[in-house]
This record gives sequence, structure tokens and C-alpha cells, in this order.
Amino acid sequence: RLKLQLQPEIHELLNDAIKTEITQALEQKLGVSLQLDLAATGVAGGQTPIQAKIQRQHQERLVAIDAIKDEKLVKKLQHAFSAELDEASVVKIENNH
Repeated sequence: RLKLQLQPEIHELLNDAIKTEITQALEQKLGVSLQLDLAATGVAGGQTPIQAKIQRQHQERLVAIDAIKDEKLVKKLQHAFSAELDEASVVKIENNH
């Protein structure tokens, strides 16, 4: 038995045909027979895992921007050249090592 919690707005869109299609796709992928229980989370606007990840990345980006703005060298460059930080250019560089 597999229970999936869905946001209420998505749960409202479900019908028997879609539930059957989801069940069959999961059974084929997992190679098992299962009973699928789709339930609403009861929390409208709750975050999905991907939404939580995006929110976390956004918060990390804001922290990085603030850290860059607080750097002494950055402040010196801004003062010397009347420079401004282009916040849209701030991106995370992944360290794959």
C-alpha cells in the first residue's frame, strides 16, 4: 500500500482514470502490485519538497548577496568607482569535488 499526500488544489483535479493511470505507472516502474491511496494534505498552499528546495536556495542566495555586500573589499570598490552590485548576477557555483 502506498499513500501519497497531495496539495488540496491538486487532489481536487484527480479522478478515477488519473488515479488508475498513476497506479499503473508506479506498478510498472516498481515492478510490484500496489494499492494507491491519494489524500489531500489538508494544508492549502503547503510546500512540496521541490518548492521547499527552491525556497531554501532562494534564502541561501539572499544570504550570499548580503555577505558580498558586507565584504570590505566590495565596499572599497563601490566607494572608489561608484560601483553597484548587480544582484541578478549572483549565482551559486557548485563545488563537485
